[in-house]
Amino acid sequence: MSWVDVVKKALEGLDAAISDTVKGNLVVESADRDNFKAFILARRLQFSFDRKLEVVGVWELPRAGIGAEDLKKQLFWMLSNSIEIELGGLFKKKVRFREWGELRYLRKMLGGFPLSNELKRYLEGNQHLQERILESSPELVEIFPRLIPPRFLEFYFLSSGRGFAIDRMVKRYIDSVESNAWIVRLHLMYGTPKMGEKVRKNYLLVLKIAEEMEKATNELFLI
Repeated sequence: MSWVDVVKKALEGLDAAISDTVKGNLVVESADRDNFKAFILARRLQFSFDRKLEVVGVWELPRAGIGAEDLKKQLFWMLSNSIEIELGGLFKKKVRFREWGELRYLRKMLGGFPLSNELKRYLEGNQHLQERILESSPELVEIFPRLIPPRFLEFYFLSSGRGFAIDRMVKRYIDSVESNAWIVRLHLMYGTPKMGEKVRKNYLLVLKIAEEMEKATNELFLI
């Protein structure tokens, strides 16, 4: 059974529409959340026959009542709070938070912007969410704002996220941002036992984290 068939079967019964992309990946659109969709991507690891899956959620934030300048402020607030979450520990797994690994590169490219721990502290205080992360056991979670036009997202996820063309698109997008969205990107090793169950759990985890990100934005970001 192909990885596409495994994923489609794993997500049965979730009231979501699943479609194939031209690049052979999947898009999942929730029937009851029109501001959310997820990409499920597969790629081979370099110098290996192993495959990695990514479950990437895109959660659109409300635009109502926010002007162009405030949208840009909101985007930089989201960027300055971007984080990674990883499970660590030899005998007992623990959830560890740190700043997003791409921030150093982006700060250099965009001329520098202040970093913040607001979101990190907010999520560290959410014990239920940490339990969900431990249960779903992704290799890595990245949380950051959309930095590129929606139509190029799959290309962005499949690339390194760097390079002249992408850098130029990021700069142009930030200068004329029209809406903001949180990206929640989970990395999984493919081929582990009960892979279908793991994909389903991590898809639901992406959805849960994205919901928490909107709550955090509403509570912490002040125009």
